[in-house]
Amino acid sequence: MLEFIEVPLGHGGAVTCGRCGRSEAADYRRAFDITAEVQAACAAWGGKPGPNVALTGPEPFRHPELDTLLASAARAGVKRLRLDTDGAALAHSGNAAAALSAGVRHVRVRLLGGSPGVHDALASAPGGQERALRGMREFAEAAERAGVRVAVSAHVPACRHNVSDLPAAVTAAVEAGARHVVVDVADPSLDVAAAMPWLAAACDSGTVNSAWVELAGVPYCLAGAYALHLVPLMRPVVPLARGDRCTSCLLTEVCGGVLEGAAPQVKAALAPPSDEERLVESIRRAYLAPTGPGELE
Repeated sequence: MLEFIEVPLGHGGAVTCGRCGRSEAADYRRAFDITAEVQAACAAWGGKPGPNVALTGPEPFRHPELDTLLASAARAGVKRLRLDTDGAALAHSGNAAAALSAGVRHVRVRLLGGSPGVHDALASAPGGQERALRGMREFAEAAERAGVRVAVSAHVPACRHNVSDLPAAVTAAVEAGARHVVVDVADPSLDVAAAMPWLAAACDSGTVNSAWVELAGVPYCLAGAYALHLVPLMRPVVPLARGDRCTSCLLTEVCGGVLEGAAPQVKAALAPPSDEERLVESIRRAYLAPTGPGELE
């Protein structure tokens, strides 16, 4: 998956579950400050494919200087520009085509559920899901008319109030044109272990519909066979000291698996290594040792 540097347009204002907490009103940053951050991201990008920048946070189409921001991103050298949106503005006549003309090639639409009964209720926005899905379709159709390749994706925040609807949310997004869906465990009160069957079903819903689902906020040790779906997809293998960390979670100090009733593999990961494990590790290190000139490879 492509890497994007996320540049927030401000604070608050995004589509969130109203039952988890009250949504804050949108507070937009100045175009000057946003542009400076985009320029800095481009300057520091390096040799990876890009630069790729995502404008995140509150609804971009309500930013009073959006046209200026898009033009500035193009001048800064952004190769791939993504807008994170609720999708409603894209459903309005001409907005999708205008975004394409300004250089937007990626859009990510936030969904809270797979049906209006879930999404609209949680977002307190009657008709919100229909507008979001219509916006995704309109952007894809505008791109097809213009002969431009684009990427449509979805962001599904998972919480206690929509966890059973995650598979339907993924299916709805894919049917609207998304080929990439991020299911993000954003609710700290959600029991991830208990939610794993629904999270796994969401991944399966994407697979059977030829779309990729990524899981964010899920501890490595709880993902099981779905570990490949974790964000980031490529996890660096780093040595960790046993005892104070879970060795199954390569990037966390103490993960959600260190709980009462934790999975057996988690308890095993926290236990001191056995003589057999030490032998296997020594063999592994021998085979992974770097080779020099003239040595076998």
